[in-house]
Amino acid sequence: MGSHKVKAYDIIGDTVNTAKRICDAAARGELLISEQAYDTLLTQPKSEELRALMA
Repeated sequence: MGSHKVKAYDIIGDTVNTAKRICDAAARGELLISEQAYDTLLTQPKSEELRALMA
């Protein structure tokens, strides 16, 4: 993004938007991850609860 004189770097797309929504939904001291990320963990941590975030 930008021109020959000005260069700006940014990331965009569905993955970035989803990550931002998950991050915004987390309370202070809370860690939220997507179901897909959770399913790929080799060792799944104990979780307190599952909750759905609306798109």
